[in-house]
Amino acid sequence: MQGLIFNVGDGDSDAVGRLVHTTSIDAIRAAHLEQRRLWVEIGARSDEGVALLLETFGLHPLVVEDIFTDRSSPKIDPYPDYLYIVVHALRPTSDPTRLELVVLDIVVGKTFVLTQHRDGHPPDRMRA
Repeated sequence: MQGLIFNVGDGDSDAVGRLVHTTSIDAIRAAHLEQRRLWVEIGARSDEGVALLLETFGLHPLVVEDIFTDRSSPKIDPYPDYLYIVVHALRPTSDPTRLELVVLDIVVGKTFVLTQHRDGHPPDRMRA
């Protein structure tokens, strides 16, 4: 699990804000409880990660199950405190005549975005 936390500069600083990269679930949990803006790339299923999604972010258990399950249909499911989105994209392969299907799960809340890529970490273009 990886998180990018946006820290807003304090009143005495000229800094508008900065992104802090973390792999600490405790730091992600604390940032969410402080209602700081953050992006979390969920990564592979783990007991600690599932607990974070259920307990800290308050995701419905069926959403958490869907995040880690392969499916064939894109969808958008609205919930009271967040929006759950499954999108498909195409990416090139080493063979220039072939494309590969990529599935991306996205949960958008008021102060957070959660993503899960079944094919590894998000590309640098998306992170930027």
